[in-house]
Amino acid sequence: MPLNAVNDNPLCFINIPIKKTFTYLDMEIYLNLHSIVRSNHVNTFKKIEADLLRWSNSNIPFSLYAGASVSKMDILHHSPPSTINFFSLMIPLPPSSKYWEKSHSVITNIVWKRKQLRVKLSILQLDRTAGGLFIPSLRFYALAYTLGPLSVWFEPSAQVIIIITLYSTVHT
Repeated sequence: MPLNAVNDNPLCFINIPIKKTFTYLDMEIYLNLHSIVRSNHVNTFKKIEADLLRWSNSNIPFSLYAGASVSKMDILHHSPPSTINFFSLMIPLPPSSKYWEKSHSVITNIVWKRKQLRVKLSILQLDRTAGGLFIPSLRFYALAYTLGPLSVWFEPSAQVIIIITLYSTVHT
């Protein structure tokens, strides 16, 4: 078949609608990588922020420990696939530079009930044995989920260790 016979093909004249975006596994897929990262991280942040604001606006009194537990539950154990962990695993690209600052400010608002901070967030993110409340560091969780598959490429026997480590950090 000659190369210029394309015009003779009747299928070339069918107008197939091409979408610029579609949703797959609760992720918005665009033609541009920057748009994929920006849209999905913003949507995830809005969902988490709305959930945490709903908790903070409720009239349920809770302590500092309960606020830490609420933030862990909402961010780490939220129903998949809309968690930060899922997007970090599926889209291994970093969000904007101010994304982590915004997310940590939302966490501190729920923990301290919109009052002035008395303990730095970095201290609250420490393990309980080190004097912290083990509040999740979203940046470290995103890095762990992004870099986790790389370790399997370099050492296939490390896959089991990574899964156990991630499971134990999420469920403690």
